[in-house]
Amino acid sequence: MASSAEMRPGRVVNRRLAGEDVVVYRTQSGRLRAVRPYCPHLGAHLGHGGRVRGENLVCPFHHFAFGPEGECVQTGYGTTPPKARLGVLECREAAGLVFVWRHARGAPASWEIEEPSTDGFGPPHCTVRTLR
Repeated sequence: MASSAEMRPGRVVNRRLAGEDVVVYRTQSGRLRAVRPYCPHLGAHLGHGGRVRGENLVCPFHHFAFGPEGECVQTGYGTTPPKARLGVLECREAAGLVFVWRHARGAPASWEIEEPSTDGFGPPHCTVRTLR
């Protein structure tokens, strides 16, 4: 999904997983989160202009803010937040990589990732290329 190195606090990235967009971000305190990409208010794509403010992911359109568990915590209008929620996906970090769990029926992750031994190996090297 992403490398740990590119997911610095405040970073929001949009990636594809099983043919669907997933938004991965890191809060200012360092919590890694993954969510379905569309704001429940009016459907703005959070991976295109969404930003992290403190621990919240903020929609680029009407500035609705969503907490790390997906709950709407603030509107851009100063009104009481609705009971809207983002679809939160489970994610894990291991060996400098970010892994996201997506199940077609919404079942919870059935795995844990163990940190592999790095004895005898140098630091990982990552390269990203876009081919057309």
